[in-house]
This record gives sequence, structure tokens and C-alpha cells, in this order.
Amino acid sequence: PTLGSDGISINREEFLKNWTDAVKKIGIKSINGNIIVLDDLFGYEGIPGKWLWEDMGTNYGQGTYGISVFDNIYTLYLNTGISGQKPEVIKTKPEIQGLTFDNQSVVTPGGKKDIYVRGVPLENKRRIFGVVPQNKNGLTIQSDIPDPGLFLGQYFSYYLKRENIKVNGNIKTARLTSQRPRNPKVIAVTKSPPISEIVKVLLTRSDNHYTEHLYQLIEKTKGVKIEKFWEEKGIDVHSLTMRDGSGLSRGNTISAKLLVEILSYSKDGLENLLPVAGKDGTVALFLRNTPLEGKVRVKSGSMSGIQSYAGYVEKNGRTYAFAIVVNHWNGERSELRKKMENLLNNVF
Repeated sequence: PTLGSDGISINREEFLKNWTDAVKKIGIKSINGNIIVLDDLFGYEGIPGKWLWEDMGTNYGQGTYGISVFDNIYTLYLNTGISGQKPEVIKTKPEIQGLTFDNQSVVTPGGKKDIYVRGVPLENKRRIFGVVPQNKNGLTIQSDIPDPGLFLGQYFSYYLKRENIKVNGNIKTARLTSQRPRNPKVIAVTKSPPISEIVKVLLTRSDNHYTEHLYQLIEKTKGVKIEKFWEEKGIDVHSLTMRDGSGLSRGNTISAKLLVEILSYSKDGLENLLPVAGKDGTVALFLRNTPLEGKVRVKSGSMSGIQSYAGYVEKNGRTYAFAIVVNHWNGERSELRKKMENLLNNVF
């Protein structure tokens, strides 16, 4: 999932330059055939069947395939004009061939921006809903790349043509052709960072996309069933239901007790990968300006009606694992977080 990811690389397109340079180095000046992207490692379901429509097509609910590029995200640019009209779609970055928009969003006189993009995997049509403020040029929203494998082939082709390397065939993926190389020769290799670095980034910025990729790798390519894995460690997993890797599905369940048992078992490998409360990522504001600021390593988890934290506290030379999960509360999220901060400070 880290190919061209902004969580890992400063220059997101460096790998494309490296590939193009490698093609030139061995003397290829034209390609008399197709560019085929083998992106079928996980099949083509794309997203778990238990996800909600509101998560599809977003920049936090991207599809998961055997190829990922640029976090499978593009940025959509809009000019909003006057109230009562639809905003004008200007461009996407990167540009995605054949992508179309059914724009149902509306410009309003106030300053509110509440706009979202929806769409299903592998379809080059996205729908835009919501409201945007008037007279704003270059307004942006992010959405998922519908077919990352095909897009990568097209984008690589653009790089080749820019260097005067002709591509005389078509861009295809494993989904669109059964053709495979007979005597393949490796021209260039792009390696990912180690799993530990991927997990550290994942935990710090709550990256659903990285998580879904690792989940697919564990379950589909390694054949490891996560519930069985923990059960074999002597942990009671009756509270655990996994419908995906990231937790976006409302069908997932887990108890605070099970979270604490997993944290206790995994302390030596996991503690230093978690972000620091009051300093890092999605927990940069949690426990800030309290006695526990900088002393807690913790992961947050939130959805509408759900707020949770799990991690480790250092106190008097000992490490304690903790988990707090709150479901279906009434009130403001900020007030709930404050109560959770007070609880942790009172206990520790």
C-alpha cells in the first residue's frame, strides 16, 4: 500500500521516474504490445461487503487491490460560483482517464463546506453530494481512485511517452486480459518499507487503507485467521467479530477486555509503534495539557456514535495496558473526550 504513498515518500512519483530510467537504460525505445498490470493478488471485490454506502468512494474508504498507488486517492478541484448553482468541476490531480462526475452538490450563501464523493469499486463514475460556500475557486475534496491498477498502467505509460518511448499497445490489467509474459525479465524493483514502519504510520494517522492491505495479506496470502491466531495464544476471542481490517464495518465487535489482553500480549513489539498522546497524529490533542501528556502511547478509534482509545501508560516504572470504548452516546464528541481524559488522569 505504500507505492507513492504520502505517508512514506517525500517525492511520491520517484518510483515512476526510476522505472522509466530503467526502461531507457536497457535500450527499450518502443513497446510493441500491451502494458499489463498484474493487480489480482486480492481479487477484485475491492471493499468489504459490510461497508456502508457513506464510506464508499471516500478518502478513508478506498478499495483494496493487488496494486495500490498514491494511497488510491485523487484530489478533485471545484469553482463554486454563485448561490443556488452547482459548483464547476475543474480537474482532478492526478488526472484519471475516463473519470466522470454526476454532480448533485449545490452552492449556498453561507460559509459551510459539507461535500462528499460517492462511488463503487472499478467504476469510472463518481457522484458528488452536499453543499459548498459561494465564490470559492480551487475548493478541494479527496476521493478514491476507482481502478488503481489500470490508473497505474496509464500513468506509467504517460511517463514513458514523455521520455519518447512509444507505447503501441493498450493498457490492461489482470482483470481485463489473461495474457501473461512468457519469459519475463525483471527491469526494475521497488521495495516497500519494512512492515514495522508501515504499521507505525498506520497507527499514527489511523490509515484504513494500509490496514485493509495488511489484513488481506494476512488472511488471503498467508492463510492466517486472526480470531484463531489469538485463540491459540490462550485469549478468549468470543467478543471478536471481524468484517474487515480497519473497523469501518458496523458489523465489527470487540470488547475492551480483549483489547487489553491483546495489548498485554503484544507489548514488546507494539508499544513503540503507537503514537504518543498529546504529540502525534490522530491523538495529538488527546491528553494535551494534562499530567499524562507525552506519557501515554495510544491508538484512537472513532465513528459516528463511537469513540475509543487503547494503549499503554507508564507509571512508577511499570507499564499498564488500558482500553476505553464508548458506543451510542448523546452529546458532543469533545465533551466525551474530556471525560475520557479525566478518567485516565484520575486512574493513573
